[in-house]
Amino acid sequence: ALRDKVAQFERRFPAIADLRRRLLVGEAPPFLRLFEEILIAPATRPTTLILGETGTGKTAVAEAIWALGPRGGRAFRTINCSELAAGDPAIATGKLFGHGAGSGLANVPKEGQPGILEETDGGVLFLDEIGDLPRQAQLLLLLPLERRAFHPAVGRGAARSVDVKFLCATN
Repeated sequence: ALRDKVAQFERRFPAIADLRRRLLVGEAPPFLRLFEEILIAPATRPTTLILGETGTGKTAVAEAIWALGPRGGRAFRTINCSELAAGDPAIATGKLFGHGAGSGLANVPKEGQPGILEETDGGVLFLDEIGDLPRQAQLLLLLPLERRAFHPAVGRGAARSVDVKFLCATN
């Protein structure tokens, strides 16, 4: 019955059939149940947590949720939080929240620079290995997760708000 339901979705929505051919290949009942959840996730909560072992396709699931949802034509950004954890925590927060005017940082314009959150406004941000994100960045991330305004990580600037669907993954 589940296989028939998925086939029905594929006939009705060509984008789903395309995703099944490119990213989400599988016919086993547990996979089809997961696929059914993927179809529901874009329309639900603004934040979705994807769990799975390394190499099981969490990124493909995130792309499917983005592509099938109402934000499918908008920005989709992926951040590997392990990479951010390897460097200076101030750099991680700056990458996410941007740099305000007068930050004094090399390679940042005097007027400031938007962060990934602003660049993804209206779209989907996939935070892979969210548990590896530096603690300070995790705490600050609560503001946009709760749809509250935030300030640039470094420098001066007005409070900013973004409309982002967060997809997070961890093993």
